[in-house]
Order: sequence, then structure tokens, then C-alpha cells
Amino acid sequence: MAAWPALPGPQATAAGTPRFIPCPRPAREARNEGGTEMGELKDKIKGHADTMVGEIKRGVGKVTKNPNMEAEGEAQKLKGTAEKAKAAVKGTINKF
Repeated sequence: MAAWPALPGPQATAAGTPRFIPCPRPAREARNEGGTEMGELKDKIKGHADTMVGEIKRGVGKVTKNPNMEAEGEAQKLKGTAEKAKAAVKGTINKF
């Protein structure tokens, strides 16, 4: 097997094989004080998605006369409503 080519300068070890050179981590973004927090936005999106999927499941369960799917859809719809309420609470807290 061929050896790694030696890197020029101080990156090469005495044996001529490259050593690990760590990459700097990107700085964390500052908190968005004036606008919507990401957690609040994610909860809103998740809530709307769960509500829509729940409505679809409930409708499919009703059409196919499958009470289990209908109940599952209703539960997912309620979960979406709770997620939206959670996002609203986060938004109110973030305003203070």
C-alpha cells in the first residue's frame, strides 16, 4: 500500500505521514432577540403539520369506515393543536 504523501511545512510528522489538523468550529449564532425564536417557529410548523395530517387520517378513516384510523387522526389533530398552543406560550415568554 502506498503511503500518504508528505504535507509541506509543519503539518507533516517526522515519518512523513500527515497528522490530524483540527478544523475550527463555526461560532454559534447570537440569540435572535427581536424576532421569533427558532423553537417557537419549529413548534408552530410541527403543530400545523400534525393538525393537517390528523385531519387527513380522520377523513380517510371516516371514508374507509375504519374507527381506529379515525381516532388516530383525531388524536394527531389534538396533538397539533397542543403544539401550536405551546408555540404561542413560547412566543409570549420570549416577548418579555
